[in-house]
Amino acid sequence: MTHWLFNSDGDAIAFISGAYVYTTQGDFIGKVHPDKTVWNGEYIGVIMADDRLFYDTRKLFETRSIPGLPRLPGFVGEPPFKGPYTVPLGYRDVEIK
Repeated sequence: MTHWLFNSDGDAIAFISGAYVYTTQGDFIGKVHPDKTVWNGEYIGVIMADDRLFYDTRKLFETRSIPGLPRLPGFVGEPPFKGPYTVPLGYRDVEIK
C-alpha cells in the first residue's frame, strides 16, 4: 500500500514505498529513517502528522550515507484528497523538483 506525503496546501508531493521516498512521478528522493527524517546524503525533510513532509529550518544537519538505489516502485495509483495543514513554526514546505 502506498503512503502519500503532502505539503501544507494538501497537494501530494511524494509517496513512500518500503523505506524509500519517491516524487509523484516516481523519481527517487531519499530514504526514511526511524526518526521519520528523510535523507539522501543530505537532509531532505521530516514527516510530521503522519503524512506531511516539511523541512526543519531551525537545525543544522550533517550528512548521512547515500542509500543504494532502490527498485522502481511500480504503479501507485492516485493520492487521496487532503485539506490544508498549518506549517509549524520553524518549518517550511519541502521543495521537490
